[in-house]
Amino acid sequence: MNIKRTLCVAGGVVVLAGSVALGTVAAQSDKAPGLEQQGPEAMEVDPTSGATVTTDTMDNVEKNVGEAAVLANDEGDRLFSLAITKITAAKDCPARVGSFRLTPENGTFLILDVEASLDRDITHEVSGTSEEMFMPLVSQAFSVTGPTGVIDREVASESAWGCLGEDALAPALVNPGQKVTGKIVLDVPYESGTVVYDPNSNGGWSWPY
Repeated sequence: MNIKRTLCVAGGVVVLAGSVALGTVAAQSDKAPGLEQQGPEAMEVDPTSGATVTTDTMDNVEKNVGEAAVLANDEGDRLFSLAITKITAAKDCPARVGSFRLTPENGTFLILDVEASLDRDITHEVSGTSEEMFMPLVSQAFSVTGPTGVIDREVASESAWGCLGEDALAPALVNPGQKVTGKIVLDVPYESGTVVYDPNSNGGWSWPY
């Protein structure tokens, strides 16, 4: 079997791919955390839909808003899925605590409405325990690119963290067997561009906004 790319997050082995087949993965312990490295090539055809898979200049599989990014095995079974169903650019947001409103530190709040799931049987496909298998939904897992194509990975801020109530926010992690929805707030310098889910900085998925 083939796989697009692997990630090591907080000591656990997790898998990230753009609608590709799954294979055995191992932790890349010889690489320093956060070190950028090139991921394996994406497959040419999405096994879940038959559509052609396209990637941008940073090796991210391109998606449209509302379209799910999918990790699938050889049979086309969805193991991990992440859809950004709505992207809202805002100049302020209601505070998590209190009745006041917060303003962005970088220029624009980017509020992502997401739906994500991780198959409960992921451990059958990848070596490890269920406690080691998760996918992050924190702002640090995302980045943005602006009109010039410059990548900005500093999209977390104290103001963004303070936005919205707990009941509106997505959880920080997706664990095996979970299906979650909610909002993720980024603090970005661009009112339009591309938002990228790429926790290990080696190629993930991108959505225009």
